[in-house]
Amino acid sequence: MSLDQSSTIHMNIDQEEILFNSRDEFSEISITEHAMIRNLYFGNDKKQSSVFVPEPSVLILPYSQAMTLSMLFKPEPARVLLIGLGGGSLAQFLLKAYPGCEIDVVELRSHVIELCHEYFLLPKGLHHLHIHHNNAKDFVENQLKEREKKYDIIFLDAFDQHGPADINNNTQFLYNCKHLLSKNGVLCTNLWNRREDVYHQWYRNFCKQFDDNCLELRLGKINSNVVVFGFAEACGARTFHKLNHRAEEYKIQLGVDFPKYLKMIHSQNNFFIKRIKRLFSFCA
Repeated sequence: MSLDQSSTIHMNIDQEEILFNSRDEFSEISITEHAMIRNLYFGNDKKQSSVFVPEPSVLILPYSQAMTLSMLFKPEPARVLLIGLGGGSLAQFLLKAYPGCEIDVVELRSHVIELCHEYFLLPKGLHHLHIHHNNAKDFVENQLKEREKKYDIIFLDAFDQHGPADINNNTQFLYNCKHLLSKNGVLCTNLWNRREDVYHQWYRNFCKQFDDNCLELRLGKINSNVVVFGFAEACGARTFHKLNHRAEEYKIQLGVDFPKYLKMIHSQNNFFIKRIKRLFSFCA
Protein backbone atom coordinates (compact mmCIF):
# COMPACT_ATOMS: atom_id res chain seq x y z
CA MET A 1 0.00 0.00 0.00
CA SER A 2 1.21 3.48 -0.80
CA LEU A 3 1.53 6.19 1.85
CA ASP A 4 3.73 8.46 -0.26
CA GLN A 5 1.91 11.79 -0.05
CA SER A 6 4.55 13.52 -2.20
CA SER A 7 3.85 11.33 -5.23
CA THR A 8 2.74 13.19 -8.33
CA ILE A 9 -0.01 10.64 -8.90
CA HIS A 10 -1.58 11.21 -5.47
CA MET A 11 -4.99 12.82 -5.73
CA ASN A 12 -8.17 13.27 -3.77
CA ILE A 13 -10.30 10.16 -4.07
CA ASP A 14 -13.30 12.43 -4.72
CA GLN A 15 -11.77 13.30 -8.10
CA GLU A 16 -11.79 9.68 -9.18
CA GLU A 17 -14.64 7.80 -10.83
CA ILE A 18 -15.90 5.00 -8.59
CA LEU A 19 -16.11 1.76 -10.59
CA PHE A 20 -16.86 -0.61 -7.75
CA ASN A 21 -17.72 -0.43 -4.06
CA SER A 22 -18.49 -3.32 -1.75
CA ARG A 23 -17.53 -4.90 1.56
CA ASP A 24 -16.16 -8.27 2.54
CA GLU A 25 -15.58 -9.70 6.02
CA PHE A 26 -12.53 -7.49 6.51
CA SER A 27 -13.38 -4.00 5.24
CA GLU A 28 -14.88 -1.90 2.50
CA ILE A 29 -13.32 -2.35 -0.94
CA SER A 30 -13.36 0.45 -3.53
CA ILE A 31 -12.04 0.59 -7.07
CA THR A 32 -11.69 3.94 -8.79
CA GLU A 33 -10.27 5.28 -12.03
CA HIS A 34 -8.76 8.58 -13.16
CA ALA A 35 -6.67 9.32 -16.27
CA MET A 36 -6.56 5.61 -17.17
CA ILE A 37 -5.11 4.73 -13.75
CA ARG A 38 -7.22 2.26 -11.78
CA ASN A 39 -6.85 2.28 -8.00
CA LEU A 40 -7.70 -0.09 -5.14
CA TYR A 41 -8.71 1.14 -1.66
CA PHE A 42 -9.53 -0.67 1.56
CA GLY A 43 -11.91 1.55 3.52
CA ASN A 44 -9.78 4.74 3.50
CA ASP A 45 -8.05 7.15 1.12
CA LYS A 46 -4.71 5.29 1.03
CA LYS A 47 -4.02 3.51 -2.25
CA GLN A 48 -3.48 -0.20 -1.93
CA SER A 49 -2.52 -0.53 -5.57
CA SER A 50 -2.62 1.33 -8.88
CA VAL A 51 -2.61 -0.05 -12.41
CA PHE A 52 -2.22 1.80 -15.71
CA VAL A 53 -5.04 0.25 -17.74
CA PRO A 54 -3.45 0.47 -21.24
CA GLU A 55 -0.30 -1.27 -19.92
CA PRO A 56 -0.86 -3.09 -16.59
CA SER A 57 2.80 -4.11 -16.29
CA VAL A 58 3.87 -0.48 -15.75
CA LEU A 59 4.48 0.23 -12.07
CA ILE A 60 2.79 3.47 -11.01
CA LEU A 61 3.38 3.80 -7.26
CA PRO A 62 6.90 4.65 -6.00
CA TYR A 63 6.89 1.94 -3.32
CA SER A 64 6.20 -0.80 -5.88
CA GLN A 65 9.00 0.53 -8.09
CA ALA A 66 11.35 0.54 -5.09
CA MET A 67 10.49 -3.07 -4.26
CA THR A 68 11.75 -4.20 -7.67
CA LEU A 69 15.28 -3.32 -6.56
CA SER A 70 15.26 -6.89 -5.27
CA MET A 71 15.94 -7.90 -8.86
CA LEU A 72 19.28 -6.10 -8.75
CA PHE A 73 20.38 -8.28 -5.86
CA LYS A 74 18.92 -11.47 -7.33
CA PRO A 75 18.79 -11.12 -11.14
CA GLU A 76 16.88 -13.57 -13.33
CA PRO A 77 14.82 -15.15 -10.54
CA ALA A 78 13.41 -18.61 -11.27
CA ARG A 79 10.79 -18.59 -8.49
CA VAL A 80 9.14 -15.64 -6.78
CA LEU A 81 6.60 -15.48 -3.94
CA LEU A 82 4.26 -12.50 -3.54
CA ILE A 83 2.49 -12.18 -0.20
CA GLY A 84 -0.41 -9.81 -0.78
CA LEU A 85 -1.96 -9.45 -4.24
CA GLY A 86 -3.60 -6.01 -4.12
CA GLY A 87 -4.35 -4.91 -7.66
CA GLY A 88 -1.74 -7.29 -9.05
CA SER A 89 0.59 -4.58 -10.37
CA LEU A 90 3.76 -6.30 -9.17
CA ALA A 91 2.59 -9.65 -10.51
CA GLN A 92 1.91 -8.04 -13.91
CA PHE A 93 5.36 -6.44 -13.87
CA LEU A 94 7.04 -9.76 -13.11
CA LEU A 95 5.08 -11.58 -15.81
CA LYS A 96 6.45 -9.20 -18.43
CA ALA A 97 9.96 -8.82 -17.02
CA TYR A 98 10.54 -12.56 -16.49
CA PRO A 99 8.17 -14.61 -18.69
CA GLY A 100 9.76 -17.88 -17.57
CA CYS A 101 9.64 -17.15 -13.85
CA GLU A 102 7.31 -19.24 -11.66
CA ILE A 103 5.21 -16.89 -9.54
CA ASP A 104 3.24 -17.86 -6.44
CA VAL A 105 0.86 -15.27 -4.99
CA VAL A 106 -0.79 -15.62 -1.57
CA GLU A 107 -3.87 -13.51 -0.87
CA LEU A 108 -6.07 -13.73 2.22
CA ARG A 109 -9.16 -12.14 0.67
CA SER A 110 -10.98 -14.12 -2.04
CA HIS A 111 -12.88 -11.01 -3.12
CA VAL A 112 -9.60 -9.23 -3.85
CA ILE A 113 -8.52 -12.10 -6.11
CA GLU A 114 -11.79 -11.93 -8.07
CA LEU A 115 -11.59 -8.16 -8.46
CA CYS A 116 -7.96 -8.30 -9.53
CA HIS A 117 -8.90 -10.47 -12.49
CA GLU A 118 -12.05 -8.50 -13.33
CA TYR A 119 -10.91 -4.90 -12.86
CA PHE A 120 -7.12 -4.96 -12.85
CA LEU A 121 -6.65 -7.20 -15.89
CA LEU A 122 -4.62 -9.95 -14.21
CA PRO A 123 -4.73 -12.86 -16.66
CA LYS A 124 -6.14 -16.26 -15.75
CA GLY A 125 -4.93 -19.69 -16.75
CA LEU A 126 -1.19 -19.00 -16.93
CA HIS A 127 0.80 -22.12 -16.09
CA HIS A 128 3.52 -20.16 -14.27
CA LEU A 129 1.23 -17.88 -12.22
CA HIS A 130 -0.39 -19.52 -9.20
CA ILE A 131 -2.84 -17.56 -7.03
CA HIS A 132 -3.37 -19.11 -3.59
CA HIS A 133 -6.33 -18.04 -1.46
CA ASN A 134 -4.70 -18.64 1.90
CA ASN A 135 -3.33 -17.19 5.09
CA ALA A 136 0.31 -16.19 4.51
CA LYS A 137 1.48 -17.71 7.78
CA ASP A 138 -0.09 -21.10 6.96
CA PHE A 139 1.13 -21.06 3.37
CA VAL A 140 4.73 -20.34 4.33
CA GLU A 141 4.68 -22.98 7.08
CA ASN A 142 3.34 -25.58 4.65
CA GLN A 143 5.92 -24.73 2.01
CA LEU A 144 8.68 -25.05 4.57
CA LYS A 145 7.40 -28.46 5.71
CA GLU A 146 7.09 -29.78 2.15
CA ARG A 147 10.58 -28.54 1.27
CA GLU A 148 9.74 -28.70 -2.42
CA LYS A 149 10.36 -25.05 -3.27
CA LYS A 150 12.81 -22.31 -2.51
CA TYR A 151 12.18 -18.77 -3.66
CA ASP A 152 14.77 -16.42 -5.11
CA ILE A 153 12.71 -13.38 -4.07
CA ILE A 154 9.86 -13.03 -1.59
CA PHE A 155 7.83 -9.82 -1.77
CA LEU A 156 5.94 -9.12 1.46
CA ASP A 157 3.27 -6.44 0.92
CA ALA A 158 0.64 -7.34 3.50
CA PHE A 159 -1.72 -4.52 4.51
CA ASP A 160 -5.22 -4.11 5.82
CA GLN A 161 -7.39 -1.01 6.20
CA HIS A 162 -5.40 0.09 9.26
CA GLY A 163 -1.90 -0.22 7.79
CA PRO A 164 0.78 -2.94 7.79
CA ALA A 165 -0.74 -6.29 8.79
CA ASP A 166 0.34 -7.93 12.06
CA ILE A 167 2.07 -10.71 10.14
CA ASN A 168 4.87 -8.26 9.30
CA ASN A 169 6.05 -8.30 12.90
CA ASN A 170 5.62 -12.03 13.55
CA THR A 171 9.05 -13.38 14.49
CA GLN A 172 8.31 -16.99 13.54
CA PHE A 173 6.83 -15.92 10.21
CA LEU A 174 9.91 -13.85 9.32
CA TYR A 175 12.15 -16.76 10.36
CA ASN A 176 10.18 -19.11 8.11
CA CYS A 177 10.30 -16.69 5.17
CA LYS A 178 14.07 -16.45 5.48
CA HIS A 179 14.39 -20.23 5.36
CA LEU A 180 12.23 -20.39 2.25
CA LEU A 181 14.79 -18.32 0.35
CA SER A 182 17.24 -19.86 -2.08
CA LYS A 183 20.97 -19.22 -1.85
CA ASN A 184 21.53 -15.46 -1.93
CA GLY A 185 17.75 -14.98 -1.98
CA VAL A 186 16.10 -11.72 -0.91
CA LEU A 187 13.03 -10.93 1.19
CA CYS A 188 11.62 -7.52 0.34
CA THR A 189 8.91 -5.97 2.47
CA ASN A 190 6.89 -2.76 2.28
CA LEU A 191 6.08 -0.87 5.49
CA TRP A 192 5.13 2.57 6.79
CA ASN A 193 7.08 4.85 9.12
CA ARG A 194 4.14 6.60 10.77
CA ARG A 195 4.55 7.13 14.51
CA GLU A 196 1.80 4.60 15.29
CA ASP A 197 3.41 1.88 13.18
CA VAL A 198 6.35 1.47 15.60
CA TYR A 199 8.61 1.01 12.57
CA HIS A 200 11.91 1.06 14.50
CA GLN A 201 10.75 -1.80 16.70
CA TRP A 202 9.76 -3.82 13.64
CA TYR A 203 13.05 -3.07 11.88
CA ARG A 204 15.10 -4.28 14.86
CA ASN A 205 13.14 -7.53 14.87
CA PHE A 206 13.57 -7.92 11.11
CA CYS A 207 17.33 -7.34 11.29
CA LYS A 208 17.64 -9.87 14.09
CA GLN A 209 16.03 -12.56 11.93
CA PHE A 210 18.40 -11.75 9.07
CA ASP A 211 21.56 -11.42 11.17
CA ASP A 212 21.75 -7.72 10.32
CA ASN A 213 22.13 -8.45 6.59
CA CYS A 214 19.51 -5.81 5.79
CA LEU A 215 19.05 -2.63 3.82
CA GLU A 216 16.27 -0.07 4.13
CA LEU A 217 14.98 2.37 1.55
CA ARG A 218 12.96 5.26 2.98
CA LEU A 219 10.82 7.04 0.42
CA GLY A 220 10.28 9.97 2.78
CA LYS A 221 11.36 11.17 6.22
CA ILE A 222 7.99 10.61 7.92
CA ASN A 223 4.57 9.22 6.99
CA SER A 224 5.95 7.41 3.97
CA ASN A 225 6.71 3.94 2.71
CA VAL A 226 9.88 2.17 3.78
CA VAL A 227 11.06 -0.77 1.68
CA VAL A 228 13.34 -3.20 3.55
CA PHE A 229 15.54 -5.90 2.03
CA GLY A 230 16.77 -8.92 3.98
CA PHE A 231 19.42 -11.24 2.56
CA ALA A 232 19.30 -14.96 3.20
CA GLU A 233 23.09 -15.06 3.47
CA ALA A 234 25.79 -12.50 4.14
CA CYS A 235 27.18 -13.07 0.67
CA GLY A 236 23.97 -11.64 -0.74
CA ALA A 237 25.59 -8.23 -0.52
CA ARG A 238 28.53 -9.25 -2.69
CA THR A 239 26.75 -8.16 -5.83
CA PHE A 240 27.10 -4.51 -4.81
CA HIS A 241 30.13 -4.01 -7.04
CA LYS A 242 27.98 -4.88 -10.07
CA LEU A 243 24.86 -2.94 -9.21
CA ASN A 244 25.52 0.42 -10.84
CA HIS A 245 25.91 -1.04 -14.31
CA ARG A 246 23.02 -3.46 -13.82
CA ALA A 247 20.79 -0.63 -12.60
CA GLU A 248 21.38 1.35 -15.80
CA GLU A 249 20.58 -1.71 -17.92
CA TYR A 250 17.40 -2.47 -15.98
CA LYS A 251 16.22 1.14 -16.24
CA ILE A 252 16.21 0.81 -20.03
CA GLN A 253 14.76 -2.71 -20.08
CA LEU A 254 12.10 -2.41 -17.37
CA GLY A 255 11.20 1.28 -17.21
CA VAL A 256 12.01 1.80 -13.51
CA ASP A 257 14.58 4.35 -12.33
CA PHE A 258 16.81 1.81 -10.61
CA PRO A 259 19.83 4.18 -10.44
CA LYS A 260 17.79 6.71 -8.43
CA TYR A 261 16.65 4.15 -5.87
CA LEU A 262 20.12 2.62 -5.72
CA LYS A 263 21.62 6.00 -4.82
CA MET A 264 19.00 6.39 -2.09
CA ILE A 265 19.93 3.00 -0.63
CA HIS A 266 23.59 3.92 -0.68
CA SER A 267 23.04 7.22 1.14
CA GLN A 268 20.67 5.72 3.72
CA ASN A 269 22.73 2.65 4.66
CA ASN A 270 26.24 4.00 5.20
CA PHE A 271 27.11 1.66 8.07
CA PHE A 272 26.15 -1.46 6.13
CA ILE A 273 27.83 -0.27 2.92
CA LYS A 274 31.08 0.56 4.71
CA ARG A 275 31.06 -2.88 6.30
CA ILE A 276 30.91 -4.72 3.00
CA LYS A 277 33.21 -2.29 1.16
CA ARG A 278 36.12 -4.03 2.82
CA LEU A 279 35.56 -6.83 0.30
CA PHE A 280 33.76 -5.15 -2.58
CA SER A 281 33.62 -1.66 -4.05
CA PHE A 282 30.13 -0.22 -4.41
CA CYS A 283 31.25 2.15 -7.15
CA ALA A 284 33.35 -0.31 -9.19
